Amino acid sequence: MITGALLMVSPFLIDRLENLTVGTTGVELRLSVTVAELGAPKTALLLDHSDLAAAVESYAFVRTVLTDPRHLNAKVVLQDSLVAQAVALANREKFSATEVRLLFREGPPIVRTLALGLMQGNPDLADGTSIFTAVSRSQTGNEQYHALVLARLCWRDLSPADRGAILAAVDADPFIAGDADRREAANQLRALDRKFRRTSADDE
Repeated sequence: MITGALLMVSPFLIDRLENLTVGTTGVELRLSVTVAELGAPKTALLLDHSDLAAAVESYAFVRTVLTDPRHLNAKVVLQDSLVAQAVALANREKFSATEVRLLFREGPPIVRTLALGLMQGNPDLADGTSIFTAVSRSQTGNEQYHALVLARLCWRDLSPADRGAILAAVDADPFIAGDADRREAANQLRALDRKFRRTSADDE
């Protein structure tokens, strides 16, 4: 219920948010402008004509209001809803893999997480380096969670070296074991790897 309530922003508020987006600390520039300035003009154009842009701008405002630590779970739920929209958008539109990877590499935390959502929607946008970085050097716990989800989606297409590096990063990170969602995602990834190894051995 809280997701719908917080994202149902009035047209007046959307007008107020038209030139806003999420930076590293709060509400700054419009999402599409930020994305274009990071060097992804094609992606900026697609975002500018999507519902995702307005939702992110609404989230930017809500994020500045929900500062109490008790609201952390609510912010995670809201961010997950944005990732789901990014997944759906990547299913409908053709994004540049080069631009999406650039956004993950250079963007602020919310943009990095949205880039992972785009990769989830179209795994062709993903690469082993981005997934490994998101797992081993994530800027937020939610980014790391979505990186683990993405790794599972892309596992078959990753090189043995990338798979090994990602699993090593998972095993070395104590925060994954301490978080229920990330721990479950990591366990699913390990199970998939074991299954993949058995299948590969049977094919030899």
